[in-house]
Formats: sequence, C-alpha cells, structure tokens
Amino acid sequence: MDAAVQTRLQTALREVDKGLSILQQRSGKSGLDSTPALDILRKDYLGIISLIYSYTTRLWIALGKQPPTPSAAGPTLEELTKHTSSLYGCVLAFGATHGKAFSDEVEQGALGILQSMSALFREYSSAKNGGESMQMTASVHEACDKARNLSIDSREAVLKRWKVDSESLKDAIKEVYNLLDQDNEEDAEDGWDELVDADDMVDQSLSEQDRMVVKKVATVLEKLSAFRKHFQKTLLAGNSPLRLTPSTYDQYLEATQVEIPLIDEIVGCLDPPMEVEALKTHLMELSKSLEALLRTLETDPDTMTRTMESIKLDADPEGDPIGSRPRADISNLEAKIRDVVLTIQSI
Repeated sequence: MDAAVQTRLQTALREVDKGLSILQQRSGKSGLDSTPALDILRKDYLGIISLIYSYTTRLWIALGKQPPTPSAAGPTLEELTKHTSSLYGCVLAFGATHGKAFSDEVEQGALGILQSMSALFREYSSAKNGGESMQMTASVHEACDKARNLSIDSREAVLKRWKVDSESLKDAIKEVYNLLDQDNEEDAEDGWDELVDADDMVDQSLSEQDRMVVKKVATVLEKLSAFRKHFQKTLLAGNSPLRLTPSTYDQYLEATQVEIPLIDEIVGCLDPPMEVEALKTHLMELSKSLEALLRTLETDPDTMTRTMESIKLDADPEGDPIGSRPRADISNLEAKIRDVVLTIQSI
C-alpha cells in the first residue's frame, strides 16, 4: 500500500480508537445538563452516520475493489477521520435533558459504528488485495443502519426497552406453563428404568403442593404482564394523553429493570426439586420492587401534573372537565400493582 495512504489510514484508525475510548469511559453516565435541542442534535447525528456510510463505500471502491486506486483513498480517509470526530463529539452533546435511555441508545449506536470501522481500518492496514474488506464494509453499513433506527425521543427509547422486557416476561410465562404441561405427561415406558439403580434416580415430578406453587407463580406473572400492557398503553404509547419529562420516563424504566432478572431466577427455582427458600427470597424482592414502583406512581409530581393537564384538555368551553380518564388510568395501574403484590404474598 502507498505510504501516504497507510499514514492516513493509521490516522483514521487512531481517531476511531480515540472515539471508542471516550465513549466507553462515558458509558452509563448522563452527560451534560445543558445541551442543544433534541431535534437539532438528532438530525446532526443521523447526518454524520449517513456520511460515514457513504465514505466507507467510497473507501472500499478505492482500496478494496481490485485493482485499487490509492489516489482516491487519501481524501476519503481524511473525510472519514473528520466524520469520526464529529460522531463521538455529537454523542457527547446528548445529555440528561434528553433522557438517559435515549442517550444510551445514541451511544450504543455510535459504539457499534466505531467498532466496525476499527475492524475495517485494521483489515485495510494488514490485508492484501482487499482481504475481507467487502464484508467488513458491509458490517459498517449494518451498524449505520441500526444506529439510524433511532428513537424520536425519550418516551420511544423507553418504550423500545419496555417491549423487549415484556417479551422476556411472555417467554417466562410460557416456560412456567411448559413445566406444568410436562409434569402432566406420563413417562413413556421404554425399559431403560430397569437398568438404573433406584438409589440413583431423582424424582423430577412436581408434588401436589409444588404444582400449587407453580400455578400461583404463573398467576403472578400473568398479572404482571397485564400490568405492563396497561402501563405501556397509559404512559408510553404514542397516543397516550400523558407526556412526561425524560427523567420521569427514565425513572419508571429504572424502577422496573430488576423485574426480568428476578423473574428468571424465580422460574429457575421452580424446576424439581423446587428451591423453596430461594423462590421465597426472589418473590419478596419482586414484591419490594413493585411496591417501590407503586410509590413512584402515587407520588411522582410530573405524572400527577401531566395527568391534570390531560384532564384539562378534555374540558368543555366553560372549563369543566368532562371526564377523568387519565387519573382513572393511573389509579388502575396502581390497583394492578397492588393485586400482583397481594398475589405474591399469598404464595
């Protein structure tokens, strides 16, 4: 490879690795408190990604496609170096005012792009005749496409993660019912049992008491799933009458993040022989988590304020509210949480 091109390639690689280091050290932090408007930053971020997509294509045409044209690679690498700096600089501009969930989504998208660019530049530095540059360029494009599927705002960013967790909960419910179904099936007599020492055999069936516990856990998970659906419709859906601050959306997401790991532990305890004490511990932890969310719903000033604003939107010309559905929806959420907690306590 031409020495000048190799130098520019190494410069571009250093800039990518610098961006990776900065963003990885920043990961999980909320960013600045005062930042530009979200729509401006979002537009800039997506524009930079489009440029990186375009210039990595040009770079492959210059260096990956045979025969290569090194003279075209230099300016392209200069542009990629500049856009790399712009990318991580733009990510750093997203702050707490835009919401942690949204900023995390931006950050993860940028990290994916920079990681794939790092691999691509290293391939160009070491490979002959383009090497695997076509596949690695495609990886950059894939990372760009994924990052461009960016949420509109904090509400949508939280909604995406809420839906993922809700799907995990559905899988857990299926697993619990599968356990009950398997226990109902009679073991086929294939003659192999006669070859196994009775002392070495472990009873893998559920006792009647265990079956009752499993059924109650299934009920808990079903009710929790119903609550999550109602919560999503009331507070997170695009047509929800409530519009909360990014910090409030983040607060609700954070309050429920412990649920899925706990549910995985709970389901794992159900397999015979049932781990009763561990099951009780995890159920109590889930109950405490839901009670904390309940307190947040009951006392969060942003939810209460926005609820009243939504009610006013439904007022008649004289200003008298014609309904209190938003407040009723919040009350319904609170009732559903209490129902789940009471069901847990009955196990």
